[in-house]
Amino acid sequence: MIQIFHTANAISEKLQEWKGNTIQDYRVFLRTNENMYAYILLKDDTNTNEISESISQIYQDCEIEFLSNDDLEDSFYQNIFEKPQPINIETGRRRFDTLLDTDKIAELPCPVATFYSYKGGMGRSTTLATFAMHLALHEGLNVVIIDCDFEAPGFTNFYLKNAGEENQKQGLVEYLLDKSTAQNKIELEKYTWEVDEKYRGKGSIRIMPAGNLDRSINTEDFLKTNLNHYIEGLARIDFVYEDYILAQFRELVTDLHSSFHTDIVLIDSRTGFGDIMGITAFHLSKFVVGFFRNDAQTLPGLHFFLDMVVKRDDIEPYIIHSILPQSLSLRRTLHNRFKEDVKEITDRLSDDAGFDFPCFPISRNENLEILGTTTENTDDLIELIQNKEIRDYKELFERLSDSIKNRISDRTIEEVYIKDDEQSVLVEEIAEKKNDILNAPPTLNDINKVSVEIQSIWAKEIQKKLLQATKDKLDKIDLYAENIDIEKEFRNRQFFFRNCMNDLFNLDKFLIIGSKGTGKSYIYSALKKQKIVNELKNRANKQDNYTFLYMIDKKDKIFRVNKFSHTTTTKRFQYRFWLVFTWQILIKEIKDYQTSALNMPLFEIRDDEAYQIPLEKCVADDNKIIAIEQDLKNLDAFLVAKGNGKKEYITAIYDQLDEMVEPSLWNEWLPSLIDFWRTKRYTRIFGKLFIRKDLFRKLMGITNIRDLENQAINIEWKPEEMYAYFFRIVLSQDMHDWFWAQMYLYKDYVPHFIKQVRPKYNNLEQMPFDEYHLRPLVATFFGKEVDVNRSTRMGESYEWFYLNLKSADDTINIRPFIELLKFAIENGIKNKFGEEAKPILYPLYYTDMNARKMAVNRHFEDLYRNEIGNIPLQYIFEYIDNHGEYQLITLFKSKFIQMLDNVIREEKSKQGMSGQTIDSLEQMLIVNGIVKKENFGRGDVYKFAYLYKYRLGLKGN
Repeated sequence: MIQIFHTANAISEKLQEWKGNTIQDYRVFLRTNENMYAYILLKDDTNTNEISESISQIYQDCEIEFLSNDDLEDSFYQNIFEKPQPINIETGRRRFDTLLDTDKIAELPCPVATFYSYKGGMGRSTTLATFAMHLALHEGLNVVIIDCDFEAPGFTNFYLKNAGEENQKQGLVEYLLDKSTAQNKIELEKYTWEVDEKYRGKGSIRIMPAGNLDRSINTEDFLKTNLNHYIEGLARIDFVYEDYILAQFRELVTDLHSSFHTDIVLIDSRTGFGDIMGITAFHLSKFVVGFFRNDAQTLPGLHFFLDMVVKRDDIEPYIIHSILPQSLSLRRTLHNRFKEDVKEITDRLSDDAGFDFPCFPISRNENLEILGTTTENTDDLIELIQNKEIRDYKELFERLSDSIKNRISDRTIEEVYIKDDEQSVLVEEIAEKKNDILNAPPTLNDINKVSVEIQSIWAKEIQKKLLQATKDKLDKIDLYAENIDIEKEFRNRQFFFRNCMNDLFNLDKFLIIGSKGTGKSYIYSALKKQKIVNELKNRANKQDNYTFLYMIDKKDKIFRVNKFSHTTTTKRFQYRFWLVFTWQILIKEIKDYQTSALNMPLFEIRDDEAYQIPLEKCVADDNKIIAIEQDLKNLDAFLVAKGNGKKEYITAIYDQLDEMVEPSLWNEWLPSLIDFWRTKRYTRIFGKLFIRKDLFRKLMGITNIRDLENQAINIEWKPEEMYAYFFRIVLSQDMHDWFWAQMYLYKDYVPHFIKQVRPKYNNLEQMPFDEYHLRPLVATFFGKEVDVNRSTRMGESYEWFYLNLKSADDTINIRPFIELLKFAIENGIKNKFGEEAKPILYPLYYTDMNARKMAVNRHFEDLYRNEIGNIPLQYIFEYIDNHGEYQLITLFKSKFIQMLDNVIREEKSKQGMSGQTIDSLEQMLIVNGIVKKENFGRGDVYKFAYLYKYRLGLKGN
């Protein structure tokens, strides 16, 4: 830190202690040359010696003036105490004023985009040059490039037939000085040049260089060369007076727009911390494109850049991760880490975890590296841009150009006024058409026949219809019901098929693992219905016979293992217990197997001590165990011989294991059941264990846990499944034609796309699980971007729901998603936030913090109330609710441990807290996806899931 600033703060804190008692008020001033002054307004009979001595101990050279109320009649002192801040830094800071002041906003006739990099060699100028070509060639826009990299100008060689010859023209430096001294209006043509037609197509590209750097031509004055003029001129432009220089830039953009009908100004900013970056990026620009790497050299620039854009909600940032290696796997790894770093920094800088600044990877490209050099092949470059063949640029350019076009269209849309003599006719037409829309959805032909005004009315009416219909259907859905009539759902073609269900027939995967609410009970219930199993078989392309047998039932297939003495339950005992328990049920369930051939007679399963005695004897008897194992082998052989052209498979299903094994015994008993089915290798008999993910993570004594995950079916929801589930609801019950009509009316997607997608949605069938088909539906319903108050800084809606509803382990749950939409759509129908014609559900409704809080409440209550062992989560949340110092997205380890320790001390007598430790509570929060433990080089930190942000009232650090 800079010590003089720290010293001024220390003096202010000392004076603040006296304020109200000894003194009335004070101001601390840091003037030019680091001279410090303290102006102190005294109360009557104040001992000034004590104050002077205390301040001198902090900073001996501080000039102190003690004032009375009478002194305030002097205008000098009036001016001092009119300043609201206790510490004031006066002019004399000759650099970075514009960087630190982010409040000035410039209204301009066309949008400005600044390209900035903290260090050189990041591909900034090259990306800007190719993006200008993209805008001109593909969008037909009139583009002006201003080179503000004064120390290392970069646009003297671009777009030239012979890149070895610099195009030395007057530019920005000459313009700014000439503008301030010229008697007559200056012509911008003298300070800009237009690039050749082959680079720009139907658009235009005009360049304003930094200045004329030519040193070969004698200017016939005392400065000798244009280069000397440039250097002296640059030295005379004073960036201290930011209001003045900002006005100059604003006038420049206005002149460019007036002279050349400019659609967009692209500014190539200089590197590092500089006033030009502050002026162009944070005072002029609507778009800022920053180039960084995730290394120590550019980290300060990334922090500063993110800090600035977080504070300015009128700026759309685009973050470039450059220059990445060509290797796809290494590139992906580095970029994922970079995105995590950006998100982590952004979360710490902002209270709103919803920010999702787009990050784009750019790899090294030989074709681009020679741009502006003598080896450049301009024809190859133009072909690459025309055909959009530069993979890394495609997504960046299309997304940035879409945002720019939206800004341009916002400024050019004209209001439509209806003349008095036309009004009655139009009103009558509108009334007629409005009635029509209530009866049947319009076709594309209908839409093309009516006016824009009628289309707007139709869109609003369909929006209301779709929202109401979706609300009615969502209200009937209860994702928390454990006893869904799944056969009725299947009969009504409402059963939701997921890709993970195909692996139910993968005999190598014996674990089915998912968090609370991922659909374990749904899948478990489905496997009881042979019709559903047959359909699942067809979808998985399986031809053989599969029978699923249920091993646990509260009525007649259960024995609670807590009845066994702890001293007898060795691993060997546990393993044998599961063998005996499974043997009994399999033999009884397979009706056509001749039990007379058994080596070991069956005995009744009952959850009482009478059953316990023969069970324990059986488990302890080696001969009986050998006989039981032989029975299972014989049963397997019977199934092999049974097949009539098709193989016969039996799968033993274990669900509701907590009914047999209480939470305190999970680590002791369940690993043995997992080991049983991992080691047993039958030909036709297999096992599948439904296990909660948090339980699986807690299990001790299991080796090769990563190998086990390879043998598990992961039933966590993916965003594509989540959206497909929602749109199956939206498009059901004859509402799909209304939805396609709305897509036609919004005009965001061409009719060809709609015609391609509609056949894939057949009656009540679900949409395909792929982004290509789902992203347009999401954009139509929720908006392409999460556009809140004319800001798209929260990213695209397709990513927003995942980022903001995911758990700390990066999984997403369908329940909070549907609950959020219930509340959001209800508010949308009430039109709580005002009129919006598009999208169907405006982002303000689903980003509303109250809706997000309510959406997670039921999910959390279900997590701790209905899952044995999770009760302490309730006490942790209640403690955070009542202690604001812990309501932070990220807690450092010491604070996190302190919080859990406080919970244990205050709640130790409550249900579920017996035996709980800091470690056990920490693990409970982690395995349930509530917090994530991370280390960014500053020690361990604990980061809460965004899902719980509003439930817990969490803020940024």
